[in-house]
Amino acid sequence: MNHSMQRVRSRRDEPVDDFDAATNPLHEQAARYKPPENPTTNFSKFFKKVHDSSWIVRYFTYITPMVLIILIPILVGAFAFPDANVGGVTLVWFSIWLMIVWLTLWAGRVSSPFLTCCRL
Repeated sequence: MNHSMQRVRSRRDEPVDDFDAATNPLHEQAARYKPPENPTTNFSKFFKKVHDSSWIVRYFTYITPMVLIILIPILVGAFAFPDANVGGVTLVWFSIWLMIVWLTLWAGRVSSPFLTCCRL
């Protein structure tokens, strides 16, 4: 008997199951926001205009409202209540710390695409 004892296995790729593709992170694709073609409200028109603009305009639009909200305690602590404190820290310095943390998080978010493409 001169038959080979090896099994021959074909290397055909198995078709991807639709359920597997929908639930397995290996096949997952990033969900992207697709704004409506013809927005009806003023807010949705503004949001679509911001979404279609450059990344600088988008990030500026996302960052500015929170910066203005954090700026309120800085100004109140500096002018109206200079002796106010939060946990033993002057309100002005607490708000400045909060502003630095907020802007540092955004700086990390903005710089991450540049850092990932230029790794050494």
